Parts: sequence; structure tokens; C-alpha cells
Amino acid sequence: MSFCQQCGTQLPEEAVCCSGCGAKTGPEDTGRSFGFGALGFFFPLIGMLLYFVWYRKRPGPAKSALIGAIIGVVIWLVLILLGTFSSSGLTTITSVSG
Repeated sequence: MSFCQQCGTQLPEEAVCCSGCGAKTGPEDTGRSFGFGALGFFFPLIGMLLYFVWYRKRPGPAKSALIGAIIGVVIWLVLILLGTFSSSGLTTITSVSG
């Protein structure tokens, strides 16, 4: 048995709403959100913060924001590494042949 977070009424496990106050018993948003995933991708720090703020109340959008943030950071690191290796490779080739 669980209890309502709003009024404390004891609820059966299959309850969708509280019989005492009418509040929903499950998480508000269970579906993932592309918008929060995109926000996390372009602004990884904001995506990580949204995850830690929402991971209990809104698990779907929170997970989307975190996944977007992780993908954004990985792509950002890959681009930095490619830029570092490609610029050092060009200077080595020009200095050897020049």
C-alpha cells in the first residue's frame, strides 16, 4: 500500500488518483520529450541540471535532458580531439616538406 503525497490517505497500489483529495498518484510526465533532449544536447550543463532537479517528479523529460547532455558532451569532445589532431598533423606535414 502507498500513501497520497498531498493528504496522506492510504491508497491501493492500482490507484490512479487519491480518493481523499483527488490528486494524481503517479509521476506527472512519464513520456520522454524531444525538446528537453535537444536542450540538453545544445546546452549540456542545463540538461544535467534539469535531470537532477526533475529525476523524481518528471522522469521522462529528465532522462531526455540527461541523454541529450551526454550526447552533446561526447560530440563536443570528439570535435575537439579531431580539431587538435588535424591541426597538429598539418603543421607536421608542412614543416617536413618546407
